[in-house]
Amino acid sequence: MTNKILFLALTIVVISTGWGQKQLDLKEKLIQQYLGEWVNTNTNSANITRLIIKNSGTISVEAFGSCAPKDCEIGVTELHLISDSVDNDSNVTPFNYAIAIWDLHYVKQIMKLKVQNTQLLIENTSIFKDNSGRNNYSFSAIMKKNN
Repeated sequence: MTNKILFLALTIVVISTGWGQKQLDLKEKLIQQYLGEWVNTNTNSANITRLIIKNSGTISVEAFGSCAPKDCEIGVTELHLISDSVDNDSNVTPFNYAIAIWDLHYVKQIMKLKVQNTQLLIENTSIFKDNSGRNNYSFSAIMKKNN
């Protein structure tokens, strides 16, 4: 009898803390908005030109930067989903934006991504580690889905 009461109590806690099916469905719907190939709306950008976001059990993002004669691959990294609070009950949505971090031998790049309507807004910060004397810098860009 005690085990049944404990199981019932745990079930109520799990459902009431926001981890019910509706929250999981909403999270999947939000993740779907991020997936796909995105291109910079500024076709003359000297920075990030394209992103490919996939979900193969782990959500990943592959970034490409402006190079000649064709774009350079920056690499693939995990996309982390970020909420307003660690407390599930405080969050209106399962996550509000995503963060990707590329830790390359010469630079650490930190990118914040947020879907807004049909666009992907990115804010990217580059922190150089190679003692080249280059300034650390940030930029923003608007991406659109590549159909």
